Amino acid sequence: MVARILWTLVALAELGILFVVLSLILVASPFAALVSALIFCLFGLFAVFTGRGVPRLRGRIKGASVFVIAGVMALIASQEGQRQTRWAELRQSDPDAYLAELATVNDARWLKELRELRPNDYAQEVVRREAEAKAQREAEAEETKRRAEADRQAAQEREAEQRAREAEQAEADRVAAKERAREAEAERLRACTDAKAGEAYVMMQADVRRMLVAPSTAVFPGRYGAGTRHIGDCLYQVNGQFDSQNGFGAMLRGTFSGTTRYFPERGSWQTQTLSVE
Repeated sequence: MVARILWTLVALAELGILFVVLSLILVASPFAALVSALIFCLFGLFAVFTGRGVPRLRGRIKGASVFVIAGVMALIASQEGQRQTRWAELRQSDPDAYLAELATVNDARWLKELRELRPNDYAQEVVRREAEAKAQREAEAEETKRRAEADRQAAQEREAEQRAREAEQAEADRVAAKERAREAEAERLRACTDAKAGEAYVMMQADVRRMLVAPSTAVFPGRYGAGTRHIGDCLYQVNGQFDSQNGFGAMLRGTFSGTTRYFPERGSWQTQTLSVE
């Protein structure tokens, strides 16, 4: 089965090569192509009727295929030869009709023949084609310029849109940050009430002790003094009394007054002002 497939592929390749070779001969010489095609037609007929033939051309199926291809090429070569003959006669009898018919079939050959038969018309045709080519180049350049301008404008529009989106996002972020800051400030202030006045009183006692001669002997009443309260922005006014030994060992009563700030975000206190008497 595999061998049969390979044989078929090789046969198709050979038939393709035959078609290409005959086509190339036709381009070079219709007469040579006609003769070559007729020869292959004979080989193909011989293989069809006998089943034998020259190497690479044996078997009825392959012979029939070669006959069909060569026959078609022979017909084309014959028609081409007839046309070439008619053109040769028409070239002598009616050059204008010859050029008119040739222009619809082969432009390169038409230009060549026009240069030989009608030099003035050829010069005008060259000028016309150069003008068309120039106009085409100018049109292409203009189109390229237009597209470049359109691309530039589109890029500017995209950039403007991007900047607008970034500005909108920045404004939204600013508003959101401002709102978060307000919420955080509100939350901080909610944590600062008169209920923390007692804690402010206790926290300030350490700073009072550091200002005493004998801090270890200091005794503070369990209740803060009058006026101790939250005065706003987490700042507390603290008033109190204490008993502590002086430099001679005598217990004396003193008073203190100051302010301390509470920082809810970290749960700490910081004395702002302090006066001890």
